[in-house]
Amino acid sequence: MTEPLSGDRLAEIEARDEAATDGLWQHDGPYCCPFDTSATPHMTGVITAGEERTPVLVPACSNPRGEQDLAAAVHARRDVRDLLAEVKRLTRELADLQGQNAQTEANFEVYVEDAISREKEMRAEERARCVAELRTYSAEEMDPAVVQYGAGNEGALATIAYAATMAKAARLLETGELRAAADADVRLVDSPNGGG
Repeated sequence: MTEPLSGDRLAEIEARDEAATDGLWQHDGPYCCPFDTSATPHMTGVITAGEERTPVLVPACSNPRGEQDLAAAVHARRDVRDLLAEVKRLTRELADLQGQNAQTEANFEVYVEDAISREKEMRAEERARCVAELRTYSAEEMDPAVVQYGAGNEGALATIAYAATMAKAARLLETGELRAAADADVRLVDSPNGGG
């Protein structure tokens, strides 16, 4: 048998077991088969049930394995009940495990969603921090450089361009157009005037 027992098949087996003669089955005998006239007659017996020893099964006297068949039949009744009980127990256990597995999968999905959401929040917080630092840095560099350029210091023009680049980087980062690699070590480089 390669397919699992279906519920209908189990019910069929159980129905046959319940329909059989009730009570403890036992083996009475062995007796010499009265119909066997050979030099070494087969031994036989009878399966009875309950205290009244109601006959249940008598094997053919000509069967050389009658005793073994009787023993198998006597135990089969109890064996079938034990096996049915075990199948039911395992079926319940499997259903419980399947339920636990489904719950674990559901919990894992929630965990993944929470992790993704938290990562997005952390990235947004980090982006906001970087944007604020870039804008602050740009403003701190820009104002003095404009004053110096206005005083005739043409070298301050490079600082103004650098500060403007930082301001633009802040805007691009804020809108998501500028992205840094996840493992990049992003640091502000020295400004043209040596600050930083």
